[in-house]
Order: sequence, then C-alpha cells, then structure tokens
Amino acid sequence: MDIDIDVGNRKEILKHFKHINASIISDNNIVPHNTGVYFQDIPVDEDTRLSSIDYRVAEKLNFFKIDFLNFSVYQDIKDNDHLYKLENMEPDWNILNDEENVVKLPHIHNHYNLVKKFKPCNIHELAALLALIRPGKSHLRNLDKDEIMKRIWDRNDLNKDGYFFKKSHAYAYAKTIIICMNKIKLGEL
Repeated sequence: MDIDIDVGNRKEILKHFKHINASIISDNNIVPHNTGVYFQDIPVDEDTRLSSIDYRVAEKLNFFKIDFLNFSVYQDIKDNDHLYKLENMEPDWNILNDEENVVKLPHIHNHYNLVKKFKPCNIHELAALLALIRPGKSHLRNLDKDEIMKRIWDRNDLNKDGYFFKKSHAYAYAKTIIICMNKIKLGEL
C-alpha cells in the first residue's frame, strides 16, 4: 500500500509526531528516503537514525510507510472554506492556452507544448495529460486525443522501463492544478 499525504510544510507537521525516517539501502549504503516515515517501531540504524530496513523490504515485512510530500500550493490556503472554494469552482480552461499561466502550474509547468497540443478541457483530460507526461505513456503523445483517452489507463500499454502515474495519482494532481488555475482566475497566483 502506498499512501502519500501532501502538506504545506513537511518538517512542521512531522515535528509533532514520533516517527522514524524511511531509508533506501543500496550497495551497503543507507540514505534517507525523500519523504517516507514510519509511525511504528521499526529497527533503526544507530549511526543514521534511519530505518535499518530498506523501504521496499520493510513493505514486504508489513511495515507501513507514509510519504509526507511538501506541496507549496497549500501554503497560501487560508482555511478549509478557501480550499473548498478553489477546488470546486469550474476553472477557466482557457488559462491553459497562455504559456505565462502554464509555467505557474505544478506538474505541467515545463510541458507547455504538450498542454497546447492536447488542450485539456476537463479534469479527466487533465489527469490523462499528467499520465502522458510520464515516460511509461510517452509513446502515446503523437496519437489523437480520443485514442489517447482510450489507452491512457491501460497498464498493458506501457513503454518498457518507463514509470507511469496511477490513475488515482493523476486525478489527485489534476485537482491541485485546478486549484492553482482557480487561484490564477481569482488573481491569487
């Protein structure tokens, strides 16, 4: 199981909870996992204070890692009502026609040419665009939008060795882009 929690300030949140940072062990070197923590007792390396079990092995041993991801979009959210408003407004999809706006948006800021070609006009297409950006689905980029939408979530239609977005991740990230699009619409970004 993979749980990611987006937060405005990872360090601020984690200082309130006893936890052990996850690790990656490669060639007998132990390094911190970028975002993973354990809230359960897991063996700890005395020198690094990291989990002494690589996160991939720990999962097989039924340890439960949670990834806390810094996500700056949340830093300017005033309260729950503000967030609810931003995520539930219908965005102005024309915002994606302007490169100056696209460069302000998370995840797609470096992909204006693909955004311009694909022209997403709803959350489903925006999620598909996010999947299309990843190497596992990049082979679909030259197809027409209808064909891309038919094939984008097919796990058997992947580039070899290319990572891809799970559908749930793509939709979650699409929602954050919509929040930012609505911040642009309201003059907040």
